[in-house]
Amino acid sequence: MNAYASKDRIVAALKGQYADRVPATVMFGVYASKLAGFTLPQFFTDAKKHARAHALACETFQPDTITIAGDVFLEAEAFGAKVEFPEDSSPHLKTSVLENKADLGKLNIPDPKKINRLCWYLEACERSKSEIKDVPMSGACAGPWTLAGNLRGLERLILDTVDDPDFVHQLMRFTTAWIKVWVATVRDTGIGIGMGEASASCSVISPKVYRTFIKPYHEEIFNYFKERKLYISLHICGYIDPIMEDVLSTGVSMISIDSPSSLDKLVELSQGKAVIMGNVATALFAEGTKREMEAAVKQCIDTAAKGSKYILCSGCEIPLTSCKNNINYFMEAANKYGYYK
Repeated sequence: MNAYASKDRIVAALKGQYADRVPATVMFGVYASKLAGFTLPQFFTDAKKHARAHALACETFQPDTITIAGDVFLEAEAFGAKVEFPEDSSPHLKTSVLENKADLGKLNIPDPKKINRLCWYLEACERSKSEIKDVPMSGACAGPWTLAGNLRGLERLILDTVDDPDFVHQLMRFTTAWIKVWVATVRDTGIGIGMGEASASCSVISPKVYRTFIKPYHEEIFNYFKERKLYISLHICGYIDPIMEDVLSTGVSMISIDSPSSLDKLVELSQGKAVIMGNVATALFAEGTKREMEAAVKQCIDTAAKGSKYILCSGCEIPLTSCKNNINYFMEAANKYGYYK
């Protein structure tokens, strides 16, 4: 009988120690709804079904940790954005809140427990915590830049960095203040928390924009929670090679990277300063062969597992069209190649 449980593997990775093998997981996202047979509107509005879908993903694939996926517009909706819930895709943002910059002065930090959709997510986290007994889990929240983009409109926000930088900093201070409240509230459900910055990569913005308008607020958030002994991770989609040193210098404890980013470079730059998570290409979960999945998993493990502080994972949320067999291939490869010698 295996003496190591999922929690042992995760704790060992966080501490730079070794269990029996590299911890492995998948960002299931909306695929969990497909696995459970729920519609996407049900998945994003029914806390009981949301939790059951994640529990079923754990039961089916035996990951070492799981992220309780909300949607990227959850927080923007709390401030008045209109969100649509189509049957066949993730939620869409129908309207932004700050088409008029002057409206920022009208926004206030709400009590998360008095906002319906935020209460839905908190309930989903609490139900997941109750239903999933042996797998460490974390929640997810939008980072300050992603939330700012959802409130203002990302294209307008990027133009604002040139035309009205003071406004961008004012908006970032506001979203940063909100994140301090929201992260602590999610953490009170008894699960961990990760911050997603889908639009903070160099696939979307320049390194200068990151360094000027995002990095100072990332530093503030990570320092704020470190002082309160709360562990918070960061996921950035896309390509971040030009800003890797900047991201690491924010004091982030764990960084999750997508497949376009270089795992080799991050391992070299990190030198064990941060736990690394990722970066198996998400397309493999929908379209890859068993051989391709094995090769991708083995390459990640060969690159990053030597010094511990690594969690094997998909580079981002896997597609709705992912195949059950391919997820099984991923976990089988993790078991095959991930054992420490």
